Amino acid sequence: MSRFFTIYDGDKEHHFQESKLPLLIGSAESCQIPLPGGRDIEAQIDLHEGKYLYLKPETGNKKIFHNDQLIKDSAWIKSGDQTRIGDWVLLYRISGDRVEIIKSRSAAPSATNTFTQPEQKTATNEPPPLPAVTVSQAGQQGHFRRNIAAAFFFLILLLAALFVLTAHTLEIRIEPQPDNLSLQGKFPLIHAGDRYLGVTGTYTLQAAKAGYKDLQTEVAISSSQKSRYSFTLQQLPGLLNVDSRPEEVQVLLDGKNLGKTPLVDSKISGGTHALVCRKKHYKDFERKIKISPGSQQTMHCLMSPSWGRVFIVSVPAGAAVYEEDKQLGTTPQSIELDAGDHTLLVKEQGFAPATLKVQVESGKTLTPAVVTLLHQNFSLKVDSSPRGAVVQEAEKQLGKTPFQVKWQPGSKHELRFSRKGYKNLTQTITGPEQPGQQVKVNLHPILGSVKIEVNPASARIYIDGKKQKKTNGLFQLSMQSHKVEARAKGYVSEQQRVTPDANKTRKLFFSLDRKKSAPETIRPQTQIVPASETIPAKAPSFRYKDKTPMVSFSPARFTMGSSRREPGRQANEGQHEVLLSRPFLLGVHEVTNGEYHRFQPGHIAGNIGGQSLDTDNLPVVKVSWQDAVRYCNWLSRMEGLVPFYKKKGQSYVPVRPLTNGYRLPFEAEWEFAAGKVARTRPGSYPWDGRFPPKPHHGNYADESARTLLPVIINGYYDGFPVLAPVANFPRNMAGLFDMGGNVSEWCHDYYSPVIAPMSGKAVDPTGPKTGKYHVYRGSSWRDGARTELRITFRGYANTRKDSLGFRVARFQQ
Repeated sequence: MSRFFTIYDGDKEHHFQESKLPLLIGSAESCQIPLPGGRDIEAQIDLHEGKYLYLKPETGNKKIFHNDQLIKDSAWIKSGDQTRIGDWVLLYRISGDRVEIIKSRSAAPSATNTFTQPEQKTATNEPPPLPAVTVSQAGQQGHFRRNIAAAFFFLILLLAALFVLTAHTLEIRIEPQPDNLSLQGKFPLIHAGDRYLGVTGTYTLQAAKAGYKDLQTEVAISSSQKSRYSFTLQQLPGLLNVDSRPEEVQVLLDGKNLGKTPLVDSKISGGTHALVCRKKHYKDFERKIKISPGSQQTMHCLMSPSWGRVFIVSVPAGAAVYEEDKQLGTTPQSIELDAGDHTLLVKEQGFAPATLKVQVESGKTLTPAVVTLLHQNFSLKVDSSPRGAVVQEAEKQLGKTPFQVKWQPGSKHELRFSRKGYKNLTQTITGPEQPGQQVKVNLHPILGSVKIEVNPASARIYIDGKKQKKTNGLFQLSMQSHKVEARAKGYVSEQQRVTPDANKTRKLFFSLDRKKSAPETIRPQTQIVPASETIPAKAPSFRYKDKTPMVSFSPARFTMGSSRREPGRQANEGQHEVLLSRPFLLGVHEVTNGEYHRFQPGHIAGNIGGQSLDTDNLPVVKVSWQDAVRYCNWLSRMEGLVPFYKKKGQSYVPVRPLTNGYRLPFEAEWEFAAGKVARTRPGSYPWDGRFPPKPHHGNYADESARTLLPVIINGYYDGFPVLAPVANFPRNMAGLFDMGGNVSEWCHDYYSPVIAPMSGKAVDPTGPKTGKYHVYRGSSWRDGARTELRITFRGYANTRKDSLGFRVARFQQ
């Protein structure tokens, strides 16, 4: 049996499971049945042995009437009973496992919550008057009754004498003194203090006391020896609930770790205890609490922060901020620090480090002056044996040995040397203290390992066009780029490129798709590039061989959507609160043609107005949402991560539980990174201020595209009539390129015209589970109206476009 309780309080209903017993009655906030104006706890409702419902007054409460009887101890509760406490009346209705309790200020329930009362006898149910009799008949009857009474009295005396002759003494002592005690057997017992008088035999002893475990045992009265019994009642633990703000606070009780909040029904021994709530960056919350045996108590830990924020801005932006040897972030960034004095170091490659001393106050944000870094570079000759090694720092290629590089004195540089057929070498080199210094490293030849897995098992593996004897397992390959192809009859062949790494085993996974009945054919397009077209000499190359450059974002709360008063606002931009609880990463820039061609070499975007869309450093366009998802899964496998998506039907769905593989950004993540990070003031556009954009802010529909587009921004020039190379314009405050302009970007979410939750805040929203369209965010080179240029603009599509690309995201490990 599992009881279900419903409390009717006026027009309100409160529901409780049996696990929430006892139900407390009183004026305290913790009471499930509140009675304003009385004692904190008047009484409680509980079950005896999980079966029988009873009412127990709080100790010292002598003003509770149950069924109009003043009670000092527990009373059983039956359907139709009523309890009066002060001005309040509780009525009970019990049907099967359902218990209903109706609270009112009068003895009768409301018209909407009535139930059948026990049948009351009325004047019409009184027995009828006795029939009339003669005097002689009455005398005869009286004489007969006196004889019967005398016989009954004689029988009682006889039984009493027999009981005295055969009875023996039973002595029972219980500590502490119980509230209720009963002895039951075949024969009755006479009670006198701690002793009972009765005939020999076995009896069932039951004892109960509030806050202690019920006692039930067998005792016996013996004729051959004294029957003495002593018992000690076992004290019940109290139940302690602990919640906190913020959540996940460490709870210590008398120095013992109870776990993290929220804690529910922790069993605590009765008495006074020392409670401590502890969380990093917050002051300890300490309280003395008194636990009553068998009671339930809730403690709220409201933590006060012991940290503040320092908002650091540097020129140039993107400098690393350190405290001692720990990197805290990159500028511009708001950094959380414990209250007190701190000495920070701001460092950027090619600049002299700058020291920043700050005094942090709890709960406040400190904004020191902008840190301006100064150039300081010396030339260093970098060489290797043998020569011709490619040298990289992070994701940037410095050149082939020997070459000259300029660094600031004392700066640390982790260089990676790689050469075909030789083991990669990573070495930390310190910037030169004076011009003319050089460094030389020795490379060692070695083979690299590549682990290949193929599905289906019938597929064959070809490496650089040569058929391999085995289809799965470990392959030893030279240290150069190799083309690996999986082929199987009835399946679409798949190609991947891999460069073995001397320090770890590369992994390739092929999951071939079955051939369609009418396979698509891709017809090559002719690319026309005018002779006058030139690519800017300083345009960076973003062809990365190992890991994708990304920006890290910590968990955050922010307001998503736009205000109703914002010019250009659309109806699908409902404003609401969002919590991003997991740290995540976003690609520094949009995926380029060069990167995408490593996955899909045959992809062709064509040209517009004589402007090619296929240059390696341009963002890839004319890719569907499914194309972008397949690229994310391929990139995950290239970097040894578990793919985020799996194929379901004609589309893709996330793997459950969610992995840290590459994926498309969630719509909330995109808006947060585009316009909510490190902004000095709220704004509607990717730039600070109003429309139109600041000069050379991004690639929008400008004067150079006047002959191509119907709507442009009058008087605005960015120099690119169509696509621009990625990272050609300044980063935003989060350190990301092209979050406004160039191309719109696919998001993970299916599109819904309503994004705001019905109530409260949205936690880690990922959009609807199904839909016809997917969301894209951000303006493109085709956009020149203020509606599309706003950060909160939401577009949707299910086709490829020449203004629509994507950037990658993933959860941080």
